[in-house]
Amino acid sequence: MNYAYVTVLSTNDYYKGVIVLFESLKQTNPKYNNFVVLVNENIDKEIINDFNNRGYKVINKSRVDASFINNKSYQHWANTFDKFNIFDLTEFDKIVYLDSDMYINKNIDDLFNYPHMSAVAAGKSRYKDWININSGLMVIEPKEGISKELKELLLSHDSNKSIGDQDIIEEYFDWHNQNLYISENYNLFNSLVDYYINNLNYELSNICVIHYIGYPKIWMLSEDNLLKRREEIQGNNKENELYFFDKYIDILKNIN
Repeated sequence: MNYAYVTVLSTNDYYKGVIVLFESLKQTNPKYNNFVVLVNENIDKEIINDFNNRGYKVINKSRVDASFINNKSYQHWANTFDKFNIFDLTEFDKIVYLDSDMYINKNIDDLFNYPHMSAVAAGKSRYKDWININSGLMVIEPKEGISKELKELLLSHDSNKSIGDQDIIEEYFDWHNQNLYISENYNLFNSLVDYYINNLNYELSNICVIHYIGYPKIWMLSEDNLLKRREEIQGNNKENELYFFDKYIDILKNIN
């Protein structure tokens, strides 16, 4: 079977996130060593060359145009619609899609055993109304034509309403089948790590994927602001979040 780990780089400023994602994944000694980055026509050649030098497979796909979205509060999601292109990667039998703002803490090869469109309802054990599956990590069996249909569904939406890639994917796949829910330790928001460990019997060693939601991303911070972020986490007595923060920084600092 031809399996791959896949992420998407839509803008140059997420470049370092991709590297930390895949370098942290490599540290878990994965059985499947296809590390795939989808890029669009706006990504610098220097970045693509660096990915190639690191052994990542770079696939070019045209940018998904979401310029019609008028809701200013949601325009920052416009870049994430490039995610639709992963559904057409039929050169692979199955892929595990990972957002570029994730850190892999433990081997996740077993995800390839899960059925098509398995994913995590991230945060649902902390917030009971968070029942929707999160599109940051998905198990996908690619099929030609799905990307086109997702793009058409996007264009059918009211341009003044808030919309994101997750909304379209959820609508297309009728993503409410709880048989597709997988454990939250595969997509755990960084801010919830200590809650899950202190209240839900999670352990550092069993957390597979940390998802660094929010903005700005860690790799975008100056050294001074990194120190401030670290002091803030420490001041809030979030020792487990601090553990992952330091591991993330260790990789980030070694990016040449």
